[in-house]
Formats: sequence, C-alpha cells, structure tokens
Amino acid sequence: MKKWFFLLLGLLYPVQASAAPDLSEIVVTATVLPSQVATVSSDVQIITSRELRDSGARTVTEALSRFVPSNGKIQPGAYSSVGLRGFNSLSSVSSVLGDSVIILLDGTRLATGNPDAIPFTIVDHIEIVRGPSSVLYGSSAMGGVVNIITKRGKDGMKGSVGLSFGSFDTAKAYAAASGSLNENWGAAFGVSGMKSRDYKTGSGEVYKNTRNANADIGFTVTGDLEKAGEIHVVGAYKNIFDTGTPGSESWLTPSDTVALSYAHLSASYRNTLDCGIDLAAAVYGDENRYVYGDAWSGDSRYKNTTIGIKSTISKHTDRFGTFSLGADISRFKEKAYGDAVYQPDLSGYTLGIFAEHKMDIGPLSLTEGARYDYNRSTVHKGMLADSIRGSKSFSHFSWALGATYWLNDNIGLKANLGTSFVAPTAVKLAGNYSDGWSRYIGNPDLKAEKGLTWQIGAEAEYMGLHAELMYFRTHYRDRISQILLPTWDYSWYNAESQDIAGFDLRVNKTFAITDDLALGAYANAEYFTTRKNHDRTLVNYLPRYSAIAGIKADYKRIHADFNARFTGSQKQTDFSTYMLTDVSPFVIYNAKVSVDVTPALSVHFGINNITNKHYAYTLGYPMPGRAYYAGLDYSF
Repeated sequence: MKKWFFLLLGLLYPVQASAAPDLSEIVVTATVLPSQVATVSSDVQIITSRELRDSGARTVTEALSRFVPSNGKIQPGAYSSVGLRGFNSLSSVSSVLGDSVIILLDGTRLATGNPDAIPFTIVDHIEIVRGPSSVLYGSSAMGGVVNIITKRGKDGMKGSVGLSFGSFDTAKAYAAASGSLNENWGAAFGVSGMKSRDYKTGSGEVYKNTRNANADIGFTVTGDLEKAGEIHVVGAYKNIFDTGTPGSESWLTPSDTVALSYAHLSASYRNTLDCGIDLAAAVYGDENRYVYGDAWSGDSRYKNTTIGIKSTISKHTDRFGTFSLGADISRFKEKAYGDAVYQPDLSGYTLGIFAEHKMDIGPLSLTEGARYDYNRSTVHKGMLADSIRGSKSFSHFSWALGATYWLNDNIGLKANLGTSFVAPTAVKLAGNYSDGWSRYIGNPDLKAEKGLTWQIGAEAEYMGLHAELMYFRTHYRDRISQILLPTWDYSWYNAESQDIAGFDLRVNKTFAITDDLALGAYANAEYFTTRKNHDRTLVNYLPRYSAIAGIKADYKRIHADFNARFTGSQKQTDFSTYMLTDVSPFVIYNAKVSVDVTPALSVHFGINNITNKHYAYTLGYPMPGRAYYAGLDYSF
C-alpha cells in the first residue's frame, strides 16, 4: 500500500490536471471580508467551477469525495457527512449545534450536516477552510468549514443538459442555465434527478435495500443595485423520495425506508459606501424533514427548522488595516413525532458577536479575531416522549491569531493559532425524558467541548507548480460522554480529551507536451501523526491517512482522467460482534474518458472501483463493486 501511495505522489512533479491555483484568487470564507488566498493564514482549498465540471460529479457529496481527503461518512442511504482533520458534520436531522464541521451555503449555516441537501446544479465552486473557525461561525467549526458558493448569473445566458446511465440500473439527468438577464441582473436555475436499484458489492453479493430515488431544484437571482449595493437570493429544495437503510451485513432490513426533504431560502446584501465602510447582511431560513419507516415499529418523523440573520460592518484605514464587527442570531426548533419516537421536542436560539482586525504590511499579513456566543436551549414534551420541560443558558468566548509572510514571489509561510468549541445540545443540558426503558437527565453544568489548534506551513508556486504543506495539532478537551448515574438513569459529563496532529498536503503541476497534448497530476492528502484519546487508545473511525491522487491527459477533443482514493488503517466497531476491530488500508481506482463530439456536445464513459474491491468506509455498509457508466452533455 505505502509503495503505491508514494509512487503515485512521485509522479506529481512533472504534470498536473488543471491550472495551478492563482494565489491572487479571492476567498470569502476564511475572513470577514473577501481576501486573497495569499493573505489567508488558514489552510484553504478551493474546488473551482472547472474542476467540478470536469469531475463528472452530480452531487456535492460526489464532488467532495473526488477532491477532499477526509474521514466523512460515505455509505448507502441518506447519511453522507463531511470530515475534516478528524472531526465530522452530522448527517442526521438533529440540531447542527452538535456538529464538529460546519456546512454553509453562501456563508449561511444549514439545518443539516448532509452536503447532498444542496442542489448541485446551482453550485459554482466550493471553499474548504481547515482548522478552527469558531470566531466567524460560532459553535461546531472545530474541524473546519465547507462553504458551498452558488452561481451568480454572469455574462451571456448559457446552459447545459445531461443524461447518464450506469450499473445497478442507475440513471441521472440534469438541466441548468445561468447568465445575465440585463446589465444589472443575473440568474441561475437548475434541476436534477436520479434513481438506482440495489447494487452488488465487490464480493459479488447484492446488497439489499440500497435503492435510491431523488430530485432537486434550485435558483439564484443576483442584482447590481449600483451605488445601493448588490443583492443575492438563493432558493433550494431537495427531495429524497425513497432510499434504503441497509444496516449491517449481518442484519439487513429490506423493509426499512428513509425519505428526506430539505428546503432553503436566503438573501444576502453587500455595499461599500463612499466613506470606505463595507456593509453586509444576510437573512436565511431552512427546514429539514426526515422520515424513517420500520416494518416493526412504524414511521418515525423528525423536523428541524432554523431562521437567522447575520450582519457585519467593516472599515478600512490606510495606517491600521481593516476593522470588522459583526453579529448573528439564529432560532432553531426540532420536532419529533410518529409511531416510534421517544425524543422530546427541542427549541432554542443562539447569539454571536464577533470582531476581526486584518492588516497587511508589505509581504506580512496579520489577522486577529474574537467572538462571544450565547445560546439558550429548551426541552419540550414530545408526542410520545415522557419529558419534563427544562431550559438552560450557555455562553462561550473564542479567539484566533494568524499571520502569513511571503519570502519572495514564489514561497510563503503561514501560521495560525485559535480556539473552537461545540456547544452542548438542549437534550444534554436540560433533558429529562424517557426513551423506552431508560431515562435521560440533562447536566446543566456541562461545559462546551473545546479545541485549541495551532498550525504552521508553507505554500509555493513556481512555473505551474503549486504545493502546500501544513502541520496542525489540536488538543480537544471536555469531550461530552454519556454516564450511568447511581439512580440507573443516564446523563452526560465532561471528561474525555483527544490529541490529533498531522499534515495536510496539496500538490499539482501543469505541463504541456505539445500544442495538442497536455498532461497533469494532482494530490490532496491528510496524514495523522497523532490520533490518541485521553487513555492513549486510538481515536476510532479516523484513518491513519486519507489521500486522493490523479493523472489527467487532454489531447485535442479527448479528455482522460485516472484517479485513486487511499484510506489508511483505523479502528471501528463491527456491529455484527459489537467489538472494536482493526480495518485494513484500501485503495479504490476510478477512470473517466470524455470526448467532445462537437463544441456543444460531449460524451463520457467511466468505471468506478476498477479492481472490484470489496470495501466500506463504515463497517457494515459495504460500498458498490465495479460500476460502469456512460452519458452525454449538451451545452448551449
């Protein structure tokens, strides 16, 4: 395994799949105001519009799995999530306050940790910021932030439609259009749908209850109000009509089903006044519904809704840099009802006030930030839950420091130190309810789960070569765990800690052979040198390494891409025995070829899991074996 890993990395110097990142490119996620990549001290990865288009991805999860090495969940059913540096978003419907990685849409928080909730047809590009981001985004930004940026309808109207078919009776279709409506207004619109039946694993077995059928629709409207600023409106809806919940290989549940729907609406505004003050504001609301159908106990239904507003004001000075002040407030409600629900209803609100200072002094850029968060959570009586109403307030202070320094035009250094936190959820703070035969009592004295992270690294760009290496170390303390009380009730307490350290690596290089032939390669890797719990045991569900590497060739109208995803050793719970077990490393190979038949029409062919590997990112949820697909895309 290791020799193949390093052999592929060794190919990276002479070639690359796409143009090397431009360090003058603007990112909007890492600081209050949009900033050049070169001045951002955090580890930032941008999945560009071109990369998304060329990858053939049709969902946000497919795009992330194609470009982002991580410990996120990739498994059958509606349970995708994002993992960064050993932390995860939540794929369930539960309050996102309990996440450790935040998913944003144009900078506003989603009511879910499932990236597949966003219609892919309106996505322009994706920004990933690794490391603590609580100063800007509050609770849950411990591992980092994934910000999905939508299209803004620029230039002339253009669009595309596509169809693809593949193994396991998979069919996908989409249509998308975007462009200027007039000189001041632009819009984007997209719809897509897919369906598939149960698939075969690498061992040749049909893995039952893995069917899937879903559709989505999204739109954006962008208006240039000239001196009055710019407004951007986004609407999105995703409906997973029916998807299986396969469970462990040893106890398949072919009668269980899941349906999930997500709706989002937001509007953002930005304006720069003549006096040099920058104003920004966003309002948003979303709803996430989840239905689980069980043949034995009936349907269980969950609904999570959030509404919020975020605003910032920034002032640039020639001598002292830029000062920013902001606030955001959100309100959430969770409701659980159905035939087999014991979770109580929850509600609450969060308020955050934050400040940031950024200064550029020649090749040196400095950033400092601080934030105060306050939230109040309430547990209500649910439909079937035997609960006692209770409320609890909670507050937390976060801070961050960062610096970048460019030694010359090609090599830069960066360092970052900051805190992050995950707020206790309403149930853990104020719970008092029964779940079947057990009773759960909240602990009002719970503290936040906290992380202190420092990271240092270097970035280089030279003759088409782009390389970035970042070392990070996080001390994660006050981890909340469950405890059995002397009364035989269950509660929660702060006790455990973890130490996670390692390297993030990104390398790519462009190289043109002739006027008609270009070769390329790229690699994104995450390698952990430390992943230990407080008792010195290994952190579960955290691979030793995760990497994505690929080689690409463009010859006239033919485009070929070969890539591999590496997953290192780790410990997981085997649900057939309920024992911890060692999971061996594995690698999955994929290939895709597309041909431009005309300037407007292209056809593509591909193979996923070329070696027909029997593997699973989560034990008990084996992934599909070798799968073939083909399709066409027409642009207009």
